[in-house]
Amino acid sequence: PMDVWVSPDGDDVNGTGTFDNPFQTIKQAIDYAISEDSYDFTVHLKDGLYNLTGDYQLSYSNVINMAIVGESYGNVKIDCAASTFLKAGQYTTMYLTNLTIFNSKGRTFDVRYLTMEYCIVDNAGSLYAQTSPSQVTLNHVTWTNSQDLKMYDPKITNCHFENVTSSQMGNIWMATVSGSDFIIIVENNTFVNMVS
Repeated sequence: PMDVWVSPDGDDVNGTGTFDNPFQTIKQAIDYAISEDSYDFTVHLKDGLYNLTGDYQLSYSNVINMAIVGESYGNVKIDCAASTFLKAGQYTTMYLTNLTIFNSKGRTFDVRYLTMEYCIVDNAGSLYAQTSPSQVTLNHVTWTNSQDLKMYDPKITNCHFENVTSSQMGNIWMATVSGSDFIIIVENNTFVNMVS
């Protein structure tokens, strides 16, 4: 798998995506990996604030396995500028860890296959993985002051949900895909002030 590096003080024009010469935006790193015919890659985000065009409104439908990994918990902050963060099609598998995602509207995540670990989502829109087939795993995720979650085949463990506003379908909507062998797993989570 390919590894590509991004830093808020990187360079999308002269950067090469290495640790010592990173790109500046997440989109540039992803596009670079895809242009190199890599369909299994990790984008490493160095600590800092990501708030440029190219750090949000990401949309991919390629056949790829993509990980976006923050350098350290709570220190990689992505400001979505009142927009969305990620839309991924049915052939894209996403893994996100050590990211703080905030200031988003609408469907912050519109995905099919998503794993989020050690992430913070605050003042954001919804997680939408309601198109079959889909599968979502949330582990050690803090989801606060944000909109609802709609998920097929979810596994939710060790998470904290607080001040989650609901749609007509509730704060957290879960179901299994018809004909699948998946089981919904919800273990060791806290739910505080789930707003209807």
